[in-house]
Amino acid sequence: MAAVEKNRLKGINISSELGLLNLFGFEDFPVSVFPLIQAFKKNRINIPFLSTSFSRKERMATSFCFSQKDTGRVKELVRNHENLENHFCFTDSVGLLSVFPHSSSLHLLGSTLSALGQANLSLIGMASSISSLVFVLKYNELEKAVDSLKICCLSPDSIHRITWQAS
Repeated sequence: MAAVEKNRLKGINISSELGLLNLFGFEDFPVSVFPLIQAFKKNRINIPFLSTSFSRKERMATSFCFSQKDTGRVKELVRNHENLENHFCFTDSVGLLSVFPHSSSLHLLGSTLSALGQANLSLIGMASSISSLVFVLKYNELEKAVDSLKICCLSPDSIHRITWQAS
């Protein structure tokens, strides 16, 4: 059965070192966040990870990852944005682990989360799309995360390293 498990993932990508910005507790997403996104665009700051929740006005939250080299500029842009005062936090030195399953499966999501949990990794964030699961972890834990996935559902030749660069 181990061989079947290892064939369940098409591959994974591992990002370079990134910074993470979390915005939370703001009432008007377009007024609060769109100008910041425009400032990122103007300053050529790529956002390889974006996750937003609109569950309730007082619970709106958005997470952005950006290149570690852009940290100073991102912090400056956020601190100069009046609508975000006291509604943000930064986490330095994170990485993205993008997992590409052959087909969508809640079982695979469970296996992946279980493997990361059993390895005692700090899961900081997560998002999914039709083609991937993306986990935000501490950068120095990415190799341990890959090792934990090799055990349950990944072959070594399906690992790819991605470096995010400004366009």
